[in-house]
Amino acid sequence: MKRILLATATASVFFLMVLGGLVSATDSGLGCGDDWPKCNGQWIPSFDTPEVFLEWLHRLVAALTGLLVLGAVLVARRQSTALAAAALGLLIVQVILGAIAVRLELPPAVSTAHLAVGTALFAVLIALFVVSSAPSSPSPAPAAASAPGSLPVGLLGAAVAVTFLQMVLGAYVRHIGAGLACPDPIVCFPSQYLPVTVHFLHRLMALGVLGLVHAAGARLLRRGGGLRWAGGIAMVLVVVQIGLGVLSVSTQLQPHVTTTHLAVALLLLGTLVYAYTQGALRGRPQPQPQPAPLRAEA
Repeated sequence: MKRILLATATASVFFLMVLGGLVSATDSGLGCGDDWPKCNGQWIPSFDTPEVFLEWLHRLVAALTGLLVLGAVLVARRQSTALAAAALGLLIVQVILGAIAVRLELPPAVSTAHLAVGTALFAVLIALFVVSSAPSSPSPAPAAASAPGSLPVGLLGAAVAVTFLQMVLGAYVRHIGAGLACPDPIVCFPSQYLPVTVHFLHRLMALGVLGLVHAAGARLLRRGGGLRWAGGIAMVLVVVQIGLGVLSVSTQLQPHVTTTHLAVALLLLGTLVYAYTQGALRGRPQPQPQPAPLRAEA
């Protein structure tokens, strides 16, 4: 039951994030005006435009997702108090940021922070799922898996961090309207114009993500074991993600392309977090059995 609830909550956060990306891509963020939590003064408004329906649906899914996350955190809190507390804190901040974003009519900084916190919540839930799925009394890991350096935890950690930062920077690119600041899908150079420079940095960081993910993924593939699939999937996803970035510019930021771009980024981050958490658990020192005390002979 615990694993099912955690998996459902994580999947719901993923769906909510993708739906939020569609809301942003279709300029539906103010479909309910600056009213919150109601939509245009009503709990169930008249759906005169697609923008109203999308924003109202986003809020409805957000409310249901919040309840799922709250339930999952309460059920799994004993497995990791720190991760459960982090998930609960991020959930509260995310709700507050959503309200502020609407009330202030979507300022770029707040909207970017909204995505950053939601993405962090998604990552924390995946880590909590992995920790909660681990056996309470793990058997000793094979020497190849538990030996120091056998899993590229350091590289994976760097890949997770840079991928997260790249997603936040991508959100900022979108919210300041810099998605087409470099109209060529390949060539882009920095300039004194801020949107162009931000867009250039986003493309440059994509190369860093590509290198880190492939370095960590190659290590996982060579080591084999249960995490081999995660390395291969991450290596494929990062290439697909860069291709979608090029396609986003080529198609003039078509909503279905940019929303898929966000979805693949979340899948990439989720795969990396899963592999990192599994690697960290396997590298944990196992408790050694204590020798029985010697009994004095009569």
